[in-house]
Amino acid sequence: MGQTVYSPKFNEIARDFALDGLTNEEIIQKLKISNGTFYNWLKDYPDFRAAIQDGKDRYDSENVEKAMKEDAVGKEFEEVVFERDPDGNMVESKRTRKWQRNFQAQRFWLMNRQPARWKESQEVVVSDKALVDRLALAEKRLQEMRNEQASEGRDTRRDQVAEEVGREERSSVVSRPIDPE
Repeated sequence: MGQTVYSPKFNEIARDFALDGLTNEEIIQKLKISNGTFYNWLKDYPDFRAAIQDGKDRYDSENVEKAMKEDAVGKEFEEVVFERDPDGNMVESKRTRKWQRNFQAQRFWLMNRQPARWKESQEVVVSDKALVDRLALAEKRLQEMRNEQASEGRDTRRDQVAEEVGREERSSVVSRPIDPE
């Protein structure tokens, strides 16, 4: 796979591959280009990047999201089975069954392919008053540093704050003798 010259015709081809659910690596193989060429095209040609993203988005919406919706409500299907009747003859019969797909696989796919829509979020609540106070003080000092740098264009306040933080950390350390036994 050598260096291939970009052409806008690759946009539609790449979109179709992405619409089939292919990964970037699979698209690279199908286009018969190198990884470097592919990622350069993504960077240098917005229409190429948009075409691939459009294909991936449509694949996710039309296939994975649809499957997840089916999982949420369940999906019934008719199954054909062959059984022996009381006389020992093989007969065809149909049964209605309910099928659940692999929700975790779909969740993983969507969280990685559609992170803006499917991300997990966590809220962390800190209840340690001393820690909250120290964080607020650090944020205040950081804002002071930014303000001073913006007005004076110097880094001296950052050095002062670093020195103050170092002093506080050293003064909060308690020395204990090591028990030799």
